[in-house]
Amino acid sequence: MRIYARSFRGEFGWELMRWQGHLRWLAQEHDMIIDCAKGHEYLYSGIGDDLYGEQMWASGWKKNKWDGVPSPTFPQGGITRRLFCDDYDKEIKPSKAICEAKHLKQKFIKYGKWGAHPGYDVVIHARNMGKPHPDWPDEKWQGLLTELRGYQVCFVGTSQGARCWGEDKRGVPLEELCDIMRNSRLMIAESSGPAHLASLCGLPHLVITDHRKWRVGWKKTTNYNRYKRLWNPLGTDCYIVDEYNDYNPPVERVLRAIDKNGLL
Repeated sequence: MRIYARSFRGEFGWELMRWQGHLRWLAQEHDMIIDCAKGHEYLYSGIGDDLYGEQMWASGWKKNKWDGVPSPTFPQGGITRRLFCDDYDKEIKPSKAICEAKHLKQKFIKYGKWGAHPGYDVVIHARNMGKPHPDWPDEKWQGLLTELRGYQVCFVGTSQGARCWGEDKRGVPLEELCDIMRNSRLMIAESSGPAHLASLCGLPHLVITDHRKWRVGWKKTTNYNRYKRLWNPLGTDCYIVDEYNDYNPPVERVLRAIDKNGLL
């Protein structure tokens, strides 16, 4: 069977842990045509025999009922739905029914190439989301950086979704980002998609989050369980600072976690 998978629209962590892994599992038994957000092609490398970075979408947008984010629809001109349907037998698309299914089968690989980048002592993702998820304050990140003097540090994420006070690796291609993560020693991040990517690159990561219960798929769980177990398929070392529901632990608490676990 030849399956066409529509482009994922939603949070990056869900794409990593509940979508691309499922497509990778399906590709073991089926031929795949995969569409994905432009720039995300690397996540699907090795899956199927046709991969498009939304190149087939010429015009037209509709609202996705799952996450409220506009998603592409087949254009009226150029490649038409009727003609394209001749190339596949089944179509699947991201939805709550698929991405939050209890028995979703998945397969994961480790991203990044060992030795492809010199790496860093510390990779930081200082997210810039604002409400309803408060960010760790600028002054605390800067206080942490003061304590990390002497270490090689870089900042990752998107230029709008993350802050930076040093070597700027925000917005680099995903393949380069994965090479950086694969060859670095530690990531420090607030709860975010890049922290989940670190898990799939084998990069030990320390996550600043909270301990409230969230619905993740079919059940409620804490971010502690999600990062340590539920969304950690490769068993990457992960350390959690989650005692503070305002996402605002003191710098000393983060430093204590680094020292206690011998992370640097």
